Amino acid sequence: EQAAEGDDLTYGEVVIDSHTAAVKTFGGYSELTRQALERSSSAYLDHVLRAQAIAAGKAVNGFIRDEYLAEHALQVTATNTVAIPATPGYSDWLNAAIDAQVKFQAQGLSLDALIVDKATFKSLLTVESADGRPVFLVTGAGSNNVGSLSVRGLSGDLASIPVIMDAGLASDEIAFVNSGALRFYGSAVARLQDENIVNLSKQFSVYMFGAVAHEIPSAIVPVIVD
Repeated sequence: EQAAEGDDLTYGEVVIDSHTAAVKTFGGYSELTRQALERSSSAYLDHVLRAQAIAAGKAVNGFIRDEYLAEHALQVTATNTVAIPATPGYSDWLNAAIDAQVKFQAQGLSLDALIVDKATFKSLLTVESADGRPVFLVTGAGSNNVGSLSVRGLSGDLASIPVIMDAGLASDEIAFVNSGALRFYGSAVARLQDENIVNLSKQFSVYMFGAVAHEIPSAIVPVIVD
């Protein structure tokens, strides 16, 4: 606030440091004979190209997960974690979410999601109220639920906070996150092809470049199981 007309405004300065992130190359190739390409009764090449695209996506996903896990471990500090008991009830999850939201508000950030491992996702399905009623809606209309979970989508929400399950995480790899914590910089997937006239084969390859920048590390708030 400007206390009086003519007073200097509050001075603010953003200091930007220069850091680097390793750029990784992801790619693979397949070799097909001309006989397979020209005489196959099915869309053989189409299946191969789709398989390459799926493999590329899995490789990039694993790369981003490794970067997330590395930063998650660094953020397990006394000031940047929230806790739940070994067998949490729905109120424990809500209290943890509130504690995490306070930490995000202190940084001027929003709480975007709760990321959980498979075991934790399964445990959420078993959380019950005092009368034995599941508090996470799985199907139907429900009553007095604190969230919902989709088994098919391996996702859901906790009091309007998106819940995302990653089956590649180890047990108790849980965290409230803001999407600005890590940023993935990636190129478009490129496809190359060449032909070998000596053995009548053809090669098809895909590749891309990618890097993960740890831009706001404290935007990962790990959940510790007491």
